[in-house]
Amino acid sequence: MTGGSTAGTGTCWFCGKGRGSGESVAYPFDAQDGSAVRVVVVPRCDACTQVHRAQYLPSGVIIGGAAITLPSLITLLAPVSGGVRTALNAVGMVAGVVAGIVIVSQRERRATAKHGTRPAYDAVEHEGYKAVASDTSAWRPRSVGNLNPDSTSTSARAETVDDYRLHFRNDAKALAALEEGCRDAGITPAVRA
Repeated sequence: MTGGSTAGTGTCWFCGKGRGSGESVAYPFDAQDGSAVRVVVVPRCDACTQVHRAQYLPSGVIIGGAAITLPSLITLLAPVSGGVRTALNAVGMVAGVVAGIVIVSQRERRATAKHGTRPAYDAVEHEGYKAVASDTSAWRPRSVGNLNPDSTSTSARAETVDDYRLHFRNDAKALAALEEGCRDAGITPAVRA
């Protein structure tokens, strides 16, 4: 795993070995006054992309299972009235989701460490991301929605440089910011036709 900066080199930020590609993680930001767009690109190699994507399904199953386990147990085992049971189920579901997130976080950290990389969620520790995200007086994260039917990744949300290239295809300012973010990160992703 890498601990140092890879700014501008194109080296995968997650493992420090591979070369960033169109599967690199992209974070778009809009200026608070709406005048500009900035995209922070965290270089990610194909090997790290595969490790990260392999975590999606098991992690979702664990969180979903944790969310329904406690309410199910409460419904089956708690000798309480309907209104109290409903309240307990709601608390149990929230507690289950929190427990699921903790379990998934630890599991993903161990699984990625076996492959010599970092978990996908560590991208928010990238120095470029932290610098822009912490400047809330100038920048705000761009909300692009969770569902992206043109996604090139297995997740149904815009996440990668290639995803945002498709998403921004009709927004010249955002597309130029994405390409600038790629150049700043030192990657030259393949243009898809």
